[in-house]
Amino acid sequence: MTEIEDSTECSKCGSIIDTSKDTDSKRVPCQNCGSISRLHTVNIVEKLKAVDGYGVIGKRLGKKKPFVEEISMPEYSHSKEKIVHKYRLIDRDNDKYSEKISDYQSGEIIHQCEEPLTEHFGHGSAKFQNTKKKK
Repeated sequence: MTEIEDSTECSKCGSIIDTSKDTDSKRVPCQNCGSISRLHTVNIVEKLKAVDGYGVIGKRLGKKKPFVEEISMPEYSHSKEKIVHKYRLIDRDNDKYSEKISDYQSGEIIHQCEEPLTEHFGHGSAKFQNTKKKK
């Protein structure tokens, strides 16, 4: 969000001057010191909202795959053309997959999926796995 603030003050004494009565050919003198010198100030303030996230991976010694993965972070949505919040939990010990994508501004849930991990296939990189037909 952008805010623009402008003000005019006397360059001699610093008093705030109402320039609404000034014309192109004549300036109204400062009521405090009588000067017609002006100092115009324009402040442009850009307000930003910062978002952050986290990611956790739990592994056991001697095991290749993590037993739990969890992320909660901002991600760019190409379909929405803006940053959204993405939460994902992959819990291999408890056979659980959970994913929720929501809009930061409205809180609207864009996508939600909760299912056993063993039934979660055909998504993401799993779409491209080679599935050979048995003869």
